[in-house]
Amino acid sequence: MEHCEQHPTEEIRYFCVPCDTPICESCRTNDHSGHDSKSLQDVLPVVKRELEKNGSRVHACKDKVESALRRAKEERGALLEKRKSVEELLAAREKKLLELFREECKLAREEILESLTAVTKEMQVPVLKDEARIQEKLQAAVSLQEEVKQALDSDDVQKILKLRDDTKGGTGDQDKLHQLTSDLSIHRERPVLHCEDLVLQKDAIRSFLGHVAKVKPVMMSPGVKMKRLFTCSDDDIMCDVHAVCPLEDGRVWVAYGDAEGAGKVALFTAEGEVVRAEPIKGRVSVVRVNDDWMRVEGIDFKPRFMTAKESTETTYSSQQRQYAVYSKLAIRYEVFLQKPGTCDLRSVKVLHREPIGTAYTRLNTISLTHPIAMDVSKDGKLFAILHEGEDHVLIYHQGYTQPVCGYTGDDPNFKPRDVCFCGLGGKERLVVADWQGDSLHVLDVSRTGCTFLGHLGGGCPLLVKPTALCPDTNGWLWIGCSGGHILTIEEITSSYL
Repeated sequence: MEHCEQHPTEEIRYFCVPCDTPICESCRTNDHSGHDSKSLQDVLPVVKRELEKNGSRVHACKDKVESALRRAKEERGALLEKRKSVEELLAAREKKLLELFREECKLAREEILESLTAVTKEMQVPVLKDEARIQEKLQAAVSLQEEVKQALDSDDVQKILKLRDDTKGGTGDQDKLHQLTSDLSIHRERPVLHCEDLVLQKDAIRSFLGHVAKVKPVMMSPGVKMKRLFTCSDDDIMCDVHAVCPLEDGRVWVAYGDAEGAGKVALFTAEGEVVRAEPIKGRVSVVRVNDDWMRVEGIDFKPRFMTAKESTETTYSSQQRQYAVYSKLAIRYEVFLQKPGTCDLRSVKVLHREPIGTAYTRLNTISLTHPIAMDVSKDGKLFAILHEGEDHVLIYHQGYTQPVCGYTGDDPNFKPRDVCFCGLGGKERLVVADWQGDSLHVLDVSRTGCTFLGHLGGGCPLLVKPTALCPDTNGWLWIGCSGGHILTIEEITSSYL
């Protein structure tokens, strides 16, 4: 038995019910007089059962904390992975650029160091003056200290009185201590070296040496788990991903190219190994026809079919179109351009056929400028289309020739690059890849308009400049990014979905 804190000689034998506290006999008859009390031996099993129930909640709480810790460690790991990818990118840039600009780099470095030396020398002038002035004050203080010591060891009354008056402190100009401690300020400016961002020109080597800038804050999505699968950049191509199309067996078709128009359409394994590849020219659309064949179409070449088998088989379509964009995963719907009309408008047909090989059904005809990305909802009633050079997404409803709404993002720097309808939170949502904001915008779309739900993947170090989107048959969202990185979103628990 434990003893009462207020009455150390008495054991705690009772439990006050209204006060919910153990008490002794003296407490029971005094402070808790009239309260309902029970024997502690009778109450203790009940309290233990309550604690046992609370233990399950403690366990659940512990699991939540452990889960948060795992996410924090994963975030740290992702950050280190991002650092590694940046280091790899810098190494690739250096390898490519130093061959062209080795001498310019040397001259730029010498010029910067010379400028830095000159600026440092100039900035040191007032500091050196302050240092010399303060050094003189220190010497005077040391001398005064020595005079005081000598006076204390002597019997020179006049000298002692004078030093006493000189060192008693004050604010007058004749006071020595005031003279020593006044004007100890140091005025100094720090030189700053600034290098602008990389521009692929001969005179850009100076900016390649470094760049210091604040990072724009982004919306965080802690309920999203991302994974980088592989990078599809070639040694000779610093690329953007134009299109991603995953297959059911885990392989994925990727169309990627550089700013000059050179690129490839390649079939990769989930580990990033190339099964087959073919060079292309310009931005293209890639869409799965069936488990074996892909249709590839762009501006600068005829439509072609490429097999997913381990061969180089390619067939060309006899059908000629100037340009076409497709819905994701399969040719259930397609939008293609007819001959240009007046004012650079084109008549765009939205067609549907399912299964493959059956006749097309026309769903809509819309006048559009050059579309570069689109997707159609599963029921075929909503079309999301992105135009070349435009910073907004237009959303059409079946049977309407005018958009029901347009989405311009929540940031003036919003730069959409791709759109796709994807199942999120048990409902089909529209996902928009924001290249400038390093995030994915999730929209709830209907025939009356669209509602922004939140950012998907914002703040994730892996998600940098997304350019292509496509869901797979398992519900995972595949993402292509600048630099050729291929990501997947494996788990989504965000509350807004």
